[in-house]
Amino acid sequence: MMGFFKKIKKTNLRYCYTNLVFFLTNDIQKEIIKEKNRTIKELKFLLNNHELDLLYLKILDYFNNNSNVNNYKEEIAFLRENGRINVYPYKCVENNNLKIISGKDLEKGGMPYVLHNDKRLYFPIEWTEEQAVEKYKILIDTENILGINSRNKSPHQYVTNDFKVNTGDVLLDLGAAEGLFALNYVDIAAKIYIFEPLTFWREPLLATFEPYKEKVEIVNKYVSNIDDEYNVKLGSWIAKINNDSVFIKMDIEGFETKVLKDNLEFFKNLKGLKISCCTYHKHDDDVICENLLKEIGLKTCFSDGYMLFIYDELKPPYFRKGILRGY
Repeated sequence: MMGFFKKIKKTNLRYCYTNLVFFLTNDIQKEIIKEKNRTIKELKFLLNNHELDLLYLKILDYFNNNSNVNNYKEEIAFLRENGRINVYPYKCVENNNLKIISGKDLEKGGMPYVLHNDKRLYFPIEWTEEQAVEKYKILIDTENILGINSRNKSPHQYVTNDFKVNTGDVLLDLGAAEGLFALNYVDIAAKIYIFEPLTFWREPLLATFEPYKEKVEIVNKYVSNIDDEYNVKLGSWIAKINNDSVFIKMDIEGFETKVLKDNLEFFKNLKGLKISCCTYHKHDDDVICENLLKEIGLKTCFSDGYMLFIYDELKPPYFRKGILRGY
């Protein structure tokens, strides 16, 4: 689908209209073709929403005719009540007591930030202050980073009261993005390694962790099985960790299984290892990742609930486990 939209940017809307037949049912086709004055951006938004409508009906139809509906009873009930797709199919409670302090750092060119536990968490300089606040709200909601429990279940929650980063741990944050997870433990961790290859986050990360240079190392490369300009093997970057407790968070957009396989020996040699690994990016990643963690010698459990990861092609039963924890 994304390839289709890249292609139409080089041509005109007429090309787009005539090719929608490959992606839409006849009824939706006719509805969109009536809108002669849509821009590419508007059309893309409309098309995506129609795709979600179709997926919503497809999921409900599947469970209407399937015996395993009881495994997802709460989630299906939410979808029916909500009337549309939601990545996190659980009721969200608005927390009006949450006060978010934000600002723009003029010494850093007006880079926006929010205060997290009295520490500045920076966002890209192109963002407005309002965008930074909104992103922060989404993060603390979906990851339950503050323990607010704004949803009935938090399938994207990396830690729990019992499974967490402890004082003196070495923390490896693979796929750090804005760095909120690492910042949350910067006071208690003995050492933090941040791996985030996207240049989009480079300056915000440097700004956020500037006061903690003595314990935070930022690596702007992909974790892989080779060492070059853009990739790094964990074992070569971190030759030896002299620590009895290591916590690894992995949120790397569907490359979790590859990184686990490519660095299996590195993981096996770590003492007191805990891994919090995303499994929702790809179909069957929950099974593959769990088998790999067991091969390392870890016990496993999953986060509560399920996710509907609409950014990938979903297959029955559509719902995916969010986070796998190994210890």
